[in-house]
Parts: sequence; structure tokens; C-alpha cells
Amino acid sequence: VDLTHIDNATEEDRYYRIDRWAKLFKATTWLELKNLTKGDEYMAQAAKELYECNANELIKQQCRAREEYYRQQRTLHKAIKDATEARDRLAAEKEQIIAEKEQVAAEKEQILETLKAKELVIAEDQKRIAKLEKKLRQLQG
Repeated sequence: VDLTHIDNATEEDRYYRIDRWAKLFKATTWLELKNLTKGDEYMAQAAKELYECNANELIKQQCRAREEYYRQQRTLHKAIKDATEARDRLAAEKEQIIAEKEQVAAEKEQILETLKAKELVIAEDQKRIAKLEKKLRQLQG
């Protein structure tokens, strides 16, 4: 039976109700199915089976959609967790770098203080040397 040519049904097709069965399979709404099956228990049973098959398919689609939603949620949560861990790791690395820079700055400060102290010692030594040279010239002269 070609469902696209139901209107070409012969008298024999109509007698055996093949055209009605074709219309049953071509129906696009449940109301249309209900009207076609009135008074024919076999067609009503077939329509009921079609409804259940389609209802089962709708349930399967809903289940697939729900599974896809949960899969996307898991993927999103994993991405958020990974991003959070990366952020925390970078923050820890940043803190470590800051601590290292502070330590280097403290060491530089200590070195500068040591240099200043040595400069004072050198300045004092130079004064003593100058005094001694002066005394030496006095003694020689």
C-alpha cells in the first residue's frame, strides 16, 4: 500500500477497508485516529498499539534527554572543579612567589645594611689612616 496514493484506492480496496487502514497509518493526530477507529475493534486495537509505541518512544526520548542533561551537568561540574583547582593552584603558586620575593627583598636589605656597616668601618679606618699618616709626617718632619 502506497500511503501517498490513498485516493487511488479501488472498489476492492474500499471493500476490504484497505483505504481506511492506510488512513490509520497516515493519521497525524490522535483525534483523527480516534475518529477512524470508531466502530472497528481491530482498528481501535491497532490505534491503541500505535499510541503505546509512540508513548514509549516519547518516554525513551525524555529519558535520553534527561541522561544528556545529567551528562552535561557532570561535564560542567567537572569543568568548574578543574577550573577551581587550577585557580587554587595558581593562587598558591602566586603566594609562594610573593614569599620568595619578600625573602629576596629581606636578604637584599640585610646585604645593604651590611654594606653600610662596612662602609662606616672603612670610613673610620680611612680617618685613622689619615691621622696616622699625619702623625707619621709630623714625626718625620
